[in-house]
Amino acid sequence: MTQVHSQNDTDFVLSATTHSLSHISNILSSLTAISSQVLVTIDQDGLNFITEYSHICRAEITLEKSLFTTYQYNPSRPNVTRREDSDTEESDLDEQEKDKFAVDLVPIVESLSLASKNNNNGNNFTAAAYGNSSTDCTVFYKGSGYPFILIFEDNKMIERCEFSTFINLELEANNLGFELNQRNLLIEGIIKADVLYDALKDLKDIGAEEIYIYGSNKNHKTKFAIISKSDVGHSTLYLPNERSILEKLIVTTKNKVDISCYKFAIFNKFLKSIKLSNKCKFKRDENILSLNLLSLHGFDLPKNYTGTVIDFKILQLSDKDEQFEHLISDDEEEEIEQEESQHYQLPPTNNNDYQTYIDQEEEENGGIDVPIFL
Repeated sequence: MTQVHSQNDTDFVLSATTHSLSHISNILSSLTAISSQVLVTIDQDGLNFITEYSHICRAEITLEKSLFTTYQYNPSRPNVTRREDSDTEESDLDEQEKDKFAVDLVPIVESLSLASKNNNNGNNFTAAAYGNSSTDCTVFYKGSGYPFILIFEDNKMIERCEFSTFINLELEANNLGFELNQRNLLIEGIIKADVLYDALKDLKDIGAEEIYIYGSNKNHKTKFAIISKSDVGHSTLYLPNERSILEKLIVTTKNKVDISCYKFAIFNKFLKSIKLSNKCKFKRDENILSLNLLSLHGFDLPKNYTGTVIDFKILQLSDKDEQFEHLISDDEEEEIEQEESQHYQLPPTNNNDYQTYIDQEEEENGGIDVPIFL
């Protein structure tokens, strides 16, 4: 293993080594659909990546410390002290102590992806399949003003890639404008990510422009649907409500129905992330929809790794098309009518009443079908 610093050297902020190149390259690649510029925050728990698009949606990924075989972090401001009489909140001071920089994510992803593909060639794939990737990647950052460095090493060569860092004041490592009110959630649920992906992919294929997310616990029945508006009209996709697919759906509104509207172009930016994920946990308050995607994608994850969480927050559209609510109401009324039509009256057991029942059926239906097998 290449030593990027001496054993006693602490003149760096981060030095961490990982084998999980496939997982990391794919996860970070999904962020580039939002924006190529990301804000990186380093702390003792891992590396956090944040980006946003036009102040409409925000994406966040944390590569946790457990994803690395070695992880050494030396804060650049370790001597920040707190005074008891200070008006600064503790969380603000914690945020100040973290090391931050902005970087262009696209070339980083390309480097990781290339190194990951090399692990798929020949005997390297076999080693990677068992969690023993033949290529190590060391992430190194010396501090403010220095480049972000990736060092790839296998049994044949060592490659060092440096990426310029800069300051981006628009990307801040907080939820300013994207705070989710956990005390006033209108809907909350968990669904399998592949089912959600297939539904959104179908809507993309028909050119959806806007989508409505509909959830209901009305009449003690669970319903979850995605309604689209496009040039060809309206389309409603009811997702299966089996517990193996829709694990949980809680609607807290007074009428037990929740519906919200979004531009599909925003959801289209999340499709790759959803495809890489196993589960999706969604929450919504009056303004924000939050999607938490759990991903275990890749052949090179550490043993017992619990997964990487991809967090999306989306601002909903304020204007709703009332026609969509009528579509849902019409579907529910039609379903009730179908259920009622399935109920039929059993023939009477009394002989005289039974004969009267048969005569009535013959008059109404022109006769009764006699079963072949008696």
